[in-house]
Amino acid sequence: MKKVSSIILILSICLNFIFANVQDENFNGEIISEQQIEYIDINTVSGINSNVSFQQLKEDIVDLKYLLRTCYAGYEEAISRGLDLEKFEQNILNHFSEEKYQLPNLISTDEISFAIYNELKNYFTDNHFYIYGANSSFVLSPCKRILYSNIYVKQKGEKYFVIESDIPEIKIKSEYTGEKTNLFFYPAKK
Repeated sequence: MKKVSSIILILSICLNFIFANVQDENFNGEIISEQQIEYIDINTVSGINSNVSFQQLKEDIVDLKYLLRTCYAGYEEAISRGLDLEKFEQNILNHFSEEKYQLPNLISTDEISFAIYNELKNYFTDNHFYIYGANSSFVLSPCKRILYSNIYVKQKGEKYFVIESDIPEIKIKSEYTGEKTNLFFYPAKK
């Protein structure tokens, strides 16, 4: 079915294991939204295909947008840097015109990988996001740094309280008194 899903599979594996939060001096740390997200079962295929149809590309871009919104810990930061997933989708689909790639014409997954890389490279600052084609790979990070958070807080009223901590000195249920700019929304920890 979805041949580009192999690219998405690799991305989803990387995204699902993210426990790092990346802080940048330009990130204001504000939570953009806290909303209920509908679960979508993403049908993945193992292996990377060399070519896919335009219809498969359209379906897989929808899946990629969903994974970014729901699994990528740096999503809020990417939004604050100007990432617009609707514009991203439109740019990718415009790049691979439907008229040019009607069946039996197929699109190279290497071309798709390069186009996705060019669309997203300005919005990501960590090493958790890789894009693979049949014969190519890209990492969406201008530098090599990894930051890890093993403390999670939850807002109650105007205050924040620790709900999970791997640091013995920081107790669960203790109040977070640091700067709000050091807090990052992490959708998987609801």
